[in-house]
Amino acid sequence: MGNVGKLQTAALVLTVAAGLMAVVSLILFWRLSSVEQKIAESQARQYRNYVLADGLRQTSDDLTRMARLYAATGEERYRNWFQQILDIRDGSAPRPENYGGIYWDFVVAGENPQARRQLVQVLPGIYWDFAVDRENPPDAASEPLPLQTLLASAGFTEGQLDLLRESEANSNALATLETEAMQAADAGDLERARSILNGADYHESKAVIMRPLAQILDDIEHTAAAETAGYVRQWQTLAVALLAALVLSILLSAGAVAAFIVALRKS
Repeated sequence: MGNVGKLQTAALVLTVAAGLMAVVSLILFWRLSSVEQKIAESQARQYRNYVLADGLRQTSDDLTRMARLYAATGEERYRNWFQQILDIRDGSAPRPENYGGIYWDFVVAGENPQARRQLVQVLPGIYWDFAVDRENPPDAASEPLPLQTLLASAGFTEGQLDLLRESEANSNALATLETEAMQAADAGDLERARSILNGADYHESKAVIMRPLAQILDDIEHTAAAETAGYVRQWQTLAVALLAALVLSILLSAGAVAAFIVALRKS
């Protein structure tokens, strides 16, 4: 085989090699995109779980708020909302659409939470903050759905679910004490009502609710950080490999073109 034939063979080999590297580059790019999707899914899952766990804290704070408002004002709507919060949480009442931590802030402020749908979707957890000047509680748009059912379907570990159950049980126990305070207010014993809802025992009971939640929220943050870090390392490795494959493919292509040109000139 003459020099021209050898150059043509070399050019063909280089072309095939460049083509193979191009295929490798496409595979690496696909895997890189897959890792990016996993990162997004992991972050979305961890955020959803954080919001769900924090929602238990929010319902406890909402119950405290309604009990204190009832003890201070005697307005029946606060007692009704107190019971509705419990009923929604345990699944005996329908869960309002876009129900979340700031819903009741709008309720207490006299606004319609459903009119704030877009805001609630962006900032879940504000449901009970929207209606203070309304006589009627907000509409419930969905079927009853116990909080524990939501938590069980969200991918929490069994250990985390045990802590969430413990926190909800402690919150239900405190709700019994809050009900006692409202009954004291009904009987005209406002001093006892205030003492129950603001005393050292009450604050300790709140802390008992929050300790398991603090552990879960911290665990979610650490898990998310570790999982994201692992995916980032994969992404970095794949990105370096993709860059190397692209550079090698370009060099092989350039070598193939050069070999063909030299072969043509010598033929």
